[in-house]
Amino acid sequence: MVSSGAFRDSLPQVPLLRTQVLVSVVLLLFWLSAAGVVLVYSSFFLDRECQAVGLDSSIHKRIDHDGGCFDNKSNLTQHRLYTNAQSRASAKLGTYSIVSGIANLASVPAFGALADCKGRKIALCTTLLLNAFASLAVALLNEDLYIFIAAGVFNLGGGSYAVVGTGFSIIADVTPHLTIKQRAKVFGFVEATLWVGLLIGPVAAGALIARIGPHRTFFFLALTPFLAAALMLMVFRETLVSRKPIVWSRCNPVVSIYFLTTNPYSLRVSIMVLFAFFGGIGHTVVLPLYCYNVLSMQPQQTGFLQTAEYASAAFGLMVVLPLLTTMVSTKGIFIIAMTSGILTYVATGLVSTHTAIYIVASCLFLNGLYFPVVRSTVSKIFGPSKYGESLCAVATLQQLAQTVAVIVFPHLYSSVLSMDTTVHGIIQDNFGPRLVFGLIPACGALLALLAAFSLPTLNHLGEISLATGTRPAGAPLVEGSVLGGSVQHVAVEQRALLQHEE
Repeated sequence: MVSSGAFRDSLPQVPLLRTQVLVSVVLLLFWLSAAGVVLVYSSFFLDRECQAVGLDSSIHKRIDHDGGCFDNKSNLTQHRLYTNAQSRASAKLGTYSIVSGIANLASVPAFGALADCKGRKIALCTTLLLNAFASLAVALLNEDLYIFIAAGVFNLGGGSYAVVGTGFSIIADVTPHLTIKQRAKVFGFVEATLWVGLLIGPVAAGALIARIGPHRTFFFLALTPFLAAALMLMVFRETLVSRKPIVWSRCNPVVSIYFLTTNPYSLRVSIMVLFAFFGGIGHTVVLPLYCYNVLSMQPQQTGFLQTAEYASAAFGLMVVLPLLTTMVSTKGIFIIAMTSGILTYVATGLVSTHTAIYIVASCLFLNGLYFPVVRSTVSKIFGPSKYGESLCAVATLQQLAQTVAVIVFPHLYSSVLSMDTTVHGIIQDNFGPRLVFGLIPACGALLALLAAFSLPTLNHLGEISLATGTRPAGAPLVEGSVLGGSVQHVAVEQRALLQHEE
């Protein structure tokens, strides 16, 4: 039988700071590429559709600095052609996202199992390389059919969520002694560097699209994951204590998501994440098309807008989250993040000028605070032997929300483009796009807020180890672990009680 102290003593002596910096750099390199994916694919499909009807993809309605509208198109027919091209591009983006999303969803749990059973290095390097090949394939192909086939094959690498899940399992390995809030701060700093990649990536992608075109920009999307994998292979020291056989029946998304429902607290957290992430991803997916059509932004301007949102989120994780962990409970952090999401999403759907939407984008620093707290909580609940599986289960849940969002939001957006007030051929209101871009994501955040309110208020949640069959005196018995694809009632160790704040 392995006690908590013995487990800590058995860990490889890997300094926390060194590991934190290495994982941060790897995630930064990866997200320099991943952050620009939506922008590049949106521009790629729109450019192809516009070329098919003899249009320049930069032709669209512009908004002057005072917010007034004027029509710079030669005639209304050209505008309709552009609108139709945008609708087709949105539909293609949705199709690609469905294919890649389903492949990612099917494979993320396998990388969690691989990380727990065979090592963090092999799991993280494999998913990084497959992500790189996914972008390289698009750069080398021209036919839509082949692009979709390549998406289905190479996105079996688990996508960005497998990278994040396996990456954070490394940080969990070297922080077993920390409380939820302490680990959340460490996770928050690592996640902040991830968001630095997110804020640089769209600008770099937008600049490359403007200079070399969207198709060639995919070479850039393939480069940085290769560099990240090379760094892991050369520098990383394995943090997994022992190897064991992979239980293949656990390597599917149904078992992975069900795994989160075996604990009442993680179940409610999962519901919150599902709704919040659905709204957030939907907002991000339609952002480029919304900016092109409603705000008349060029790709580089849209990249700067995404950068403003990501910079705000990085500030929140690096500065605001450490302060909040000293003042409010984990439940309070969840409530603050979801309330901020409601207000900012509504605001982005209401503004009409470039300046106004940049200002709103800079106010999103509270929206992403729940990410590291969720990961810290879930990893504490399920314990060291399940770090990879539990964190990749959260990643699987995120991938499910994204897969649904990229199906729903682009098709909603293309179907509501005609919901406008038109005067002399000039669009005035853009009510439909504003509804999809702002109000529907706000509704997702509202449902997540309700789930956050249902959580018990905790000061501290102890480490649970599914590998042991004992528990400290007085600790509650936790049952319902999913093992081998079926539910088995097992007693587990919980090193600290769930404590309710007065």
